[in-house]
Amino acid sequence: MRRILATARQAAESNAIILMSGGRGTGKGFLAKLIHDWSPRAAGPFVTVDCAAYQNAMKNIDKKTARIEHATALQRVMIGLLTYHTDLFKQFSDNPSFKKWLGDTILDVIYKQAGQSARGDVL
Repeated sequence: MRRILATARQAAESNAIILMSGGRGTGKGFLAKLIHDWSPRAAGPFVTVDCAAYQNAMKNIDKKTARIEHATALQRVMIGLLTYHTDLFKQFSDNPSFKKWLGDTILDVIYKQAGQSARGDVL
């Protein structure tokens, strides 16, 4: 737990975009709020992205269908981020390689978790 909190402090001091994944009830939201509160941006809005939209991608068995569902969900999330994160949205809109990297990264994490859940592995 100390290592997690130390890493969270480092993240709070950076300008990094943070993607947390994990099962329900693992403390992702709590940790995200801590990182925000410890950051220089603490006076600004705390914005979370509800990744429930990605659940459709996890329900699909084949990766091709999951990729289609995922692309639709990712587009909705990025439009939602526009209000507070215009630089990130600009990269997503104007930089095809960034859009592909972000989409592939998130899909791979979610698709891997879906496979582990189906097998009963611990996430």
